Amino acid sequence: MIETELLPKYSIRKATKDDIPVLVRMRLMLQLHMETVNGRILKHNETWKNGLPRFYSDLVDNSNSLGLLVLDNEKEQAVGMTIGQLIEDRDMEIQRYVKINDVWVEEDYRRKGICSLVVNKLMEFYKERGIKTFTLNYVINNLEAESTWKVLGFEPIIKSCVAKIS
Repeated sequence: MIETELLPKYSIRKATKDDIPVLVRMRLMLQLHMETVNGRILKHNETWKNGLPRFYSDLVDNSNSLGLLVLDNEKEQAVGMTIGQLIEDRDMEIQRYVKINDVWVEEDYRRKGICSLVVNKLMEFYKERGIKTFTLNYVINNLEAESTWKVLGFEPIIKSCVAKIS
């Protein structure tokens, strides 16, 4: 229902090498957002930030990963993205699953179904390849993320804790 209404206005396509600056910008915005909603999150350093272009370049070339961009067709600009990575771990009961690494929707485009649209598209891609399990992490106090992931069928099962000892 929402997806068919969104499709004429928005399109989704696989990210390419040409999109690396957009992916980096959106990932940095995601990081800033996470740090804003929860100041206790461990922050990345400049080395990590400087390594993002290489990270996304490797991701775009990796057949086990998928980066998707959401485009506003009228404005001809990227307004959202998601990154999925196939994980193969023979030590796990479910040996093949997808880790959703990054999801970002520009602030002016939120609450329009874009996140659901792009995440569902990512999950469809992997489901067609036999993957049925998807994982992701989000920051505590990110209420938008909490409600979005719940609607999409994700349930929190683990918490990550940080202690600073002086």
